[in-house]
Amino acid sequence: MRPTLHNLQALRGIACLLVVCYHVAGWEVLVWPNYKPMWVYRWFGFAGVDIFFVLSGFIIAWAHRDQLGHAKKFPRYLLRRFWRIYPVLWASCVLVGLMVGALGTADIRNPGWIADWIEWLLLVPRYDPFALNGATWSLYYEMMFYLAFGLLFLLPARLAAGLGIVWAIIIVAARLVEYSPVPFWAKMPLSPFVLEFLGGTLVAAAVGRGFVRGPRTALTIAFVWLIAGIVLLRGPTPDDLGGRFWARIVAFGPPCVLLVYAVVAGEITGRVHLPRRLRPLGDASYSIYLMHAPVALAMMFLTWGIGHGFWPHLLWLAILGGSGIGAGWLLYVLFERPLLNLAKSKAGNSRTPVVVAGTLTVPASVRDASPQRA
Repeated sequence: MRPTLHNLQALRGIACLLVVCYHVAGWEVLVWPNYKPMWVYRWFGFAGVDIFFVLSGFIIAWAHRDQLGHAKKFPRYLLRRFWRIYPVLWASCVLVGLMVGALGTADIRNPGWIADWIEWLLLVPRYDPFALNGATWSLYYEMMFYLAFGLLFLLPARLAAGLGIVWAIIIVAARLVEYSPVPFWAKMPLSPFVLEFLGGTLVAAAVGRGFVRGPRTALTIAFVWLIAGIVLLRGPTPDDLGGRFWARIVAFGPPCVLLVYAVVAGEITGRVHLPRRLRPLGDASYSIYLMHAPVALAMMFLTWGIGHGFWPHLLWLAILGGSGIGAGWLLYVLFERPLLNLAKSKAGNSRTPVVVAGTLTVPASVRDASPQRA
């Protein structure tokens, strides 16, 4: 059996923790404690989503690069993307809706919510479509990129790199002329976030051609760039940079691309190893991402009157973060993992790489082209 890129799972776990810590840090501000241990995460915790975007670009390109130009494989590609995203999303929406209704924070039976429910369940993009679960905003970009990448199945494979470059140029040009369409669905293809997905595909192309040199150097450059970006581009408040998308991409896009390259090339060459204990968290990262914010907010609602001395405040933070991660883990164990196992069993003896929550096989051609393991 071919080895797998376990570092990707650990990196997903890191990205997931960053997002959870960022949200908990934001809620911490609402209670104004004298001691704010989570405050530092507000400067960079949102970059966990940027890591997810680069990872998605890498995973899709890595898993399907040999299938581009084969139109007959396009339906199976769409089915796998649908199976990966929608069932877990639907389950989380139902659970969050029941929780919101039970707490009485919104009337989900109001007829005005019917259209909202349809849009949430189908990921139909519109302006500000995230009222039920704010975390779903990134899924709109994920699905947009998946569909765009899927078009490459219908075109000659030799056009893939050129089309990616053209897309990037169009995004930058739209920014330079300050063109911004009004509908939310029209904004997404011109978003700077697309550059992070494309960065991930670039990593897949480089590694797929056997380029795996200097992973530790790439890791060092990534951290230096990250620190410099925060220092030079930060705004007046810790959360400011996260909302200025172009500044955010300049600060976090390149280091996230370098980080993904470093962990992939580093595992292939044996020079970079992320902690094994992060892999289970990476396995459950999608479910945790969907469930942590609504559940933690509910716990904040239920524990609003708790004291915020030193130890009570630490307990409160543990309750918020732990409840969100725990709820996501349960959704993963009880629902998402059985779905993934079912998809894996149906894949059977397929010769193409099988994506299971971000874990990918390494083709022998790439391993043979890599330097000797340290």
